[in-house]
Order: sequence, then structure tokens, then C-alpha cells
Amino acid sequence: VKNGGTVSPGDTLVNTSHTLKLKKGLTVEQGGIVSLPVTVSASGASKVCKLVVTGAMAIKGAKLELAFESGQENIIAGTSFYLFNMANVSSVTGDGFTEIIPATPGEGLVWDTSKLLTDGRLNVVDASSVENTLTEEPKVWPLAVQNELNISAPEHTVVTIYSLVGNVMAKSVVNGGTITMNMSNYPSNIYLVKVGDEKVYRIVKK
Repeated sequence: VKNGGTVSPGDTLVNTSHTLKLKKGLTVEQGGIVSLPVTVSASGASKVCKLVVTGAMAIKGAKLELAFESGQENIIAGTSFYLFNMANVSSVTGDGFTEIIPATPGEGLVWDTSKLLTDGRLNVVDASSVENTLTEEPKVWPLAVQNELNISAPEHTVVTIYSLVGNVMAKSVVNGGTITMNMSNYPSNIYLVKVGDEKVYRIVKK
């Protein structure tokens, strides 16, 4: 899915039996959109037309759109959207989704993306609970990187990887939680990871 393109399992009545099966993986490049029809009942139960991916999955700074047929006003903390069937996904690479549409589930609520690219679930949590659990101090690990670098930080934190001579190697955004940046193709060297406006971490790519 290229910049400006959209992949979606449907655009009509939401039915949990409606799926789009991609048997040779999925790659969504920056500016591409994954749009999933959803609805939420009065009791807070969600229904989703989901993607079933077999093989490698690469999400390279794409947009995730929840196309609400109805029921957005019924979302509460604890609502969960099962968007992807990850049972047969062999690997997940890329910067992840850097934008979710809508930006928030509702007043006083935020998206929890911590399980999105592991078990395919997008959860809704109370904004105050996120503020209480996220520390002001970002975390970057491991400092000696083989393939993947993990970064956790508060919402809307920009992460940039620089070479020692100041070239920008990659950039992403943490939306409150943890993202994984793929460094498997980087040459073995020392890199600088800037998290937010002030914190800079020195890492080694093996």
C-alpha cells in the first residue's frame, strides 16, 4: 500500500465474519492507510471487519483509520477492537502506525496501542490512567542493538535516529506507549537516538 493508498476489508455493514485475507504478507508505506469498518453497541461491545495476515507485516509510518459505521459515542474505557488476526504473522517491522483516525476515542479517553502489532488489539483506556503510568523519563533499549530498538515515551514524542555525523537515519512518533524501530539494515556503528526535545541516547548497532 503506497502513499495515498488504502487497504480495507469492507465498506458496508460491519459483520465480524467479514475479513480480508492477505496470504503473502502486508506492507503499508508512509502515507498509506489501513481502514477498518467498526461499530460499537450500546453496551460497549465492538464489531470489526478485520484483516487476516499470513507472512511478514511491515507498517512504515502508516495511518490507521477506524471507519465508524455507528456507535463511537458508546466507547468507554475498556472497549477493545480486534483489528488484525496475527496468528500467522511471521514478523512485524517498520515504525508502526504514526497516526490513528480519529485521534482519540472520545472525551477523556486515549488509544492504547501496546498490543496492536502483537495480538492485533487496539484498546481504549482512561487518559488519567495513562498519565499515571507513563513516567516523564523515556526509555530506550537495548543499547547494543541487533535488529530492533524499543522506545517508550509519553504521547506525541518525536524519536529521531542520527548517525555520528548528524545525518537523519529514521524518524517516528511515540503515541504514548512503546514503539519498535527496525535497525537490521543499519551498518554496524554508533548512533544517537533523540527522544523528544532534550534526551539523547548513544546506542551501538552490532
